[in-house]
Amino acid sequence: MIAKQIISTENWNVKTFDASLSKDDDTMLYFWEFGDGTSGTGAKINHTYQNSGVYNCALLIKDNSGAIANSSLQNFTVKINILLIYHIFYLY
Repeated sequence: MIAKQIISTENWNVKTFDASLSKDDDTMLYFWEFGDGTSGTGAKINHTYQNSGVYNCALLIKDNSGAIANSSLQNFTVKINILLIYHIFYLY
């Protein structure tokens, strides 16, 4: 079972990627693609984005035998510092 969380930090461009609650009987290896051309490994890892935007990310989990199940790959989106500006017009 894959369980992932994306947690915002105090810095606008830093996210904590956490898959430490994922369960398997074997030791697991975690591979993150952050959608900005960089990657990282580990069950829980911080990543700093250089620019605001929407990033298509992926998490791949393998057990220590190297087996990869179809359910071990998850694609997801991370939004960094997207500001929505609403214009309100009052008609008198």
